[in-house]
Amino acid sequence: MGAKKVEDLDVWQLCEEIRVSVTAGIASAPARKDFKFCDQILRAAEDAASNISEGFGRFRPREFAQFLGYAITSTAEVLQRTRLPIAANTSTTTRPRGWWCSAYALTEHCGH
Repeated sequence: MGAKKVEDLDVWQLCEEIRVSVTAGIASAPARKDFKFCDQILRAAEDAASNISEGFGRFRPREFAQFLGYAITSTAEVLQRTRLPIAANTSTTTRPRGWWCSAYALTEHCGH
């Protein structure tokens, strides 16, 4: 039996978990001081779940697959940004705990 709504999809739930965790993670120092970083990582996290929702609403498998590809790309961007120093004046990376595991699992599961 297929999903009746996008929220039923495991992949959407993972992306939503990432979005919530990114939102919480950028609310703390030193991340919140780097406005460009916060904007970029939050947009990427929001785009992942949004692309899945948009693709699901298309009702065509080929288009849905295309939007899943966009979601994977957005998740990869979130992963990349977690590897970068957060503030321009720091040399360390501070990450919210645990959420990058979901992002990594999503990209690995989808073959990227």
